[in-house]
Amino acid sequence: MLVKGRDAKNGMPRELTLLSSEIYTVLSRLARHIADEVQSVLEDTSPELVGDIAENGITLTGGGCQIAGMDMLLTERTGIPCTIADDPDSCVAIGCGKSLAWINTMKEGPINIARKRLMRQA
Repeated sequence: MLVKGRDAKNGMPRELTLLSSEIYTVLSRLARHIADEVQSVLEDTSPELVGDIAENGITLTGGGCQIAGMDMLLTERTGIPCTIADDPDSCVAIGCGKSLAWINTMKEGPINIARKRLMRQA
C-alpha cells in the first residue's frame, strides 16, 4: 500500500510503500499485549464474576477489536468465547445513551445522586 504523510524526522511530506508484513509485525505485538492485559484482569477478578464471564463470553467493542483475528487470539488465551459486537465503533456510545434514559430508575447511591444533581443544573 502506498502511504502518504509527513516524515516525523524532518517534517517534510513523504510517501512510501508499506508492506502487510510490516503492519502484521506491529499489530501482532500490540494484540499480544492486549491479550496479556485481558488475562491479567481476569486473574484479578472475583471468581463469581469470572464464572459469569466464562458462561456468557466476552463481547469485544471499539476499533481495536476489529484487528483481524483479535477475537480468536483472546479466545485462545483466555479459554473464553469472544465475539465482536454488531456495531463495535458505536455500541459504547449507544449504551451510554440508553443508560441516560434509565438514570432516574437506577438505585440511589453516591454516584447516581451526583449525576442527578448535574442533570438538574444543565
